[in-house]
Amino acid sequence: MVNHIALALTDIAASEHQFYTPLLKFLGFENEVSLIEGEQLMSAPFSMWTHKHSHFSVNLWKAKVNLPHERYSPGMQHMAFNAGCRQDVDDAYTLMSSLGAEVTQPPREYPYMAGYYAVFFKDPD
Repeated sequence: MVNHIALALTDIAASEHQFYTPLLKFLGFENEVSLIEGEQLMSAPFSMWTHKHSHFSVNLWKAKVNLPHERYSPGMQHMAFNAGCRQDVDDAYTLMSSLGAEVTQPPREYPYMAGYYAVFFKDPD
């Protein structure tokens, strides 16, 4: 069972406020810890969002190095969330579009497995 995923962001305050807060709330996550404004946990500003029906969390950290992300370099390639139904995927698309996120693939069925209906988008980093 996966406990959490940690994402390093170049501008944690802007990324969390403009992108991750609306997205994670939409997905059912709640902000448990937010040490962004001058406070630090361990060695960098940090924010933790936990799903209200599981113990899975998405942790946002301030990146220490400002390098562009390359999807196919070593490290995380992408992150996917389950949706309850197609309408949830369509609603996620509407939310991402309203936030100005780059939608790389619109909602539709994809050939990964039967009934795989998804939308693909990028975060600000």
